[in-house]
Amino acid sequence: MGALADFGGSPRTVGPRDRRMRLARTCYDHMAGRLAVGLAGALEPDGLVILSDEGGLVTQRGLARFGEVGLDLGPPDSRRPLCRTCLDWSERRLHIGGRLGRALLDHAQARRWVEAAPDGRALSITGAGRSGLRDVFGLDVAALEDDAPPARSHACARVASY
Repeated sequence: MGALADFGGSPRTVGPRDRRMRLARTCYDHMAGRLAVGLAGALEPDGLVILSDEGGLVTQRGLARFGEVGLDLGPPDSRRPLCRTCLDWSERRLHIGGRLGRALLDHAQARRWVEAAPDGRALSITGAGRSGLRDVFGLDVAALEDDAPPARSHACARVASY
């Protein structure tokens, strides 16, 4: 019984131990970590995407909004899915892959909201990224950095092109 009592003691870190990698990193050609999970969590309640374990769907409202923001989702006849869900291995929650996931990463890098670390897959969120992610998608990056559950503001309702 003593062994069982010790088993549940301290919380276990899932995924990367490196705090930078847990916060933001690349996963193939899209973002992962707390940033990507928070971004997915900001897009779904606004009706821009519908996410489930089986996949993702970009709504008509989402297509319009992403166009207003300037995301390049690629050709509609592409063989690659527009929106695919991906289980984040550090957060154990869904983030967005597919053409939308790639477009979000490209958009963030082009605006210098995130910068790739020279030594791996970690991404740094810049000051411009904190502002841009808040203004365009309603994402509170400070809450992500504090290891609190991803938070969002209601600023996503307005359109800002960065």
